[in-house]
Amino acid sequence: MNMKIECKRLSISEDDLGLQIVFYEKEKEEDPESLDYSNITEVVNSIGSYLMIQRSYPEDEFEKDYYYIELTDFDESGDLKAFIFTLTGKKLKIKWEKNLVEIELNIYEKDIEDLIEALKQFTQIDGQFLIEK
Repeated sequence: MNMKIECKRLSISEDDLGLQIVFYEKEKEEDPESLDYSNITEVVNSIGSYLMIQRSYPEDEFEKDYYYIELTDFDESGDLKAFIFTLTGKKLKIKWEKNLVEIELNIYEKDIEDLIEALKQFTQIDGQFLIEK
């Protein structure tokens, strides 16, 4: 699978359970009160296309970190194994197995700095993170 996405909004969150990074194509979500929740298509479209990567921390010493990728197309979502993130300017490439996603980062410089720190944390145990000039 090859896919391209334009990121206009970035969300990074971390808690005791793990680290999650979401790249959104929409700059902001629609007002939740204006949605017709009986129409699932409208609710899904309110978010727009996105890509989420998640690192779940182990609950005990016998478990390992778990990596997951979720795309708007749920059929392409699943385990994230043997992955490499490559950041070149304002473009991030994610390669895993036989898949490649290219993300054009149309976000603030501060968001890119936060993303770099989050990807360093994300790949601390598994995967690779490369920054190319």
